Amino acid sequence: MKKSKFNLLALLVAIYGVFYLLEIVIPLIRSATKTLKSQVDWTELTTVSLAFALFVVAAIYAWYDKRKAGILLMVWHFVVWGFAYLLWKDAGMVLLLIFPMLFPAVFLVRQWHLEKRDGYNTGVLQWKLVLRLLFVNYAAIYMLIILSDVVPRIFGWAPSHWTLIGWNYQSVLGLALIFSAILFFVAFVFSWKSELITGILLITWYLIVVVLTQQFPVFEHSGPWAIVGLPILVQGIFYVIYSLKFEARQPVL
Repeated sequence: MKKSKFNLLALLVAIYGVFYLLEIVIPLIRSATKTLKSQVDWTELTTVSLAFALFVVAAIYAWYDKRKAGILLMVWHFVVWGFAYLLWKDAGMVLLLIFPMLFPAVFLVRQWHLEKRDGYNTGVLQWKLVLRLLFVNYAAIYMLIILSDVVPRIFGWAPSHWTLIGWNYQSVLGLALIFSAILFFVAFVFSWKSELITGILLITWYLIVVVLTQQFPVFEHSGPWAIVGLPILVQGIFYVIYSLKFEARQPVL
């Protein structure tokens, strides 16, 4: 495999790794050392360390094997989301900080295909690959949110302080969330066949989220869903643009 002389993506990952170490990992370790042993949150300390170790492995691979690096970074991104939702407290800012690294991960895989020249080296298929990889990541995160947050609230499996919110499958909000989830995953299925339909469905999905945010204060107060959903809106717009510009002349995968 021909290696590029200057690996900008690997450099970006390395720079982010330094920021990651200095702003997240080291402050957490310092905080733990100043805390009584009996009061240390060992689960948080262990999972943060494991996530950082996975990132370091991906950062090293970024200089030698772009495909493995991209895949590992995408796995790391999802793992952090999982830790944040299931184990960490008040991790919203962490999710905001890690989100930009999803794009170098995807473009590392794209760059690997370009260098390998395996059929994804045309402009049309490059962007089709990028859109598909991003959508796979968004779908995985969305499923995590549904299984760990939305479903427990709708069916009353959430902790007692959540049940006061009153989400359930018989409420307008609960039915709307179920419908929006179905709409999203229908769009995911169509993304393998029609970019135009996919884009329209994703834009519609985001409009539903905006309406729910405005109409149901309990939904708005449970998370900044309209802001979190912005990448999905952008994805939908890109699908529409992709379809109008390239679909008529794209190669068949």
